[in-house]
Amino acid sequence: MLSVIRHRLERLHPQTPSAGAVWEHSEPCGGTVPIPSIWQRRSGSQGESSKSGGRVSEGNKALVRRFVEDFQAGGRFETGEELLAHDFRNHTPAPRERSDRDGVMQIFTFLHAILPDLRVEIHDMIADGDRVVTRKTFLGKHPASRSRPGAERLIAIDVMDIVRVRNGQIVEHWNSVDRLAVMRRLGLSGIAWIVADQVAARLRRRLQKCR
Repeated sequence: MLSVIRHRLERLHPQTPSAGAVWEHSEPCGGTVPIPSIWQRRSGSQGESSKSGGRVSEGNKALVRRFVEDFQAGGRFETGEELLAHDFRNHTPAPRERSDRDGVMQIFTFLHAILPDLRVEIHDMIADGDRVVTRKTFLGKHPASRSRPGAERLIAIDVMDIVRVRNGQIVEHWNSVDRLAVMRRLGLSGIAWIVADQVAARLRRRLQKCR
């Protein structure tokens, strides 16, 4: 049994685990199985690595918090352009949604257009190495009916996401959000994303002229 588990682990994690990068699971018949951690950084001694990794993690948290507060909530698109790497990739795009950084610009151009008072509440933010996990809620007032201009309803969008940071920029993203529920709350159809893409393209052209 021990050899079977080792073989499967080697196929999943071909790299050799280093000190501080494994935890051990005891087998009833004796022996242990090293379980490599995909989050652990491998450099220097364990003490030095943990101190350095802690500083890096805190710096990455500050970067992601700035991205959330200044760009996502504040609508400062120049911050988004600065903090999203040119080779950025979103691993969990919605249907008809681009997976590059232009797709991110498209989403938040659209959200700020329909929720002018958009704000974000950060509930939890955890960093480990080059990954930062954030649990947050986007909040904003949306017109409930075109026939009743004064009527508004509060929209809440719960999101949990993971980003990977490299050299002061976000290069990868994964998230979990109930997109169908969001679309229903906003009363949106697929055509809205096409319009948002066109608006985002105009905004990008304006930003390029300002550089």
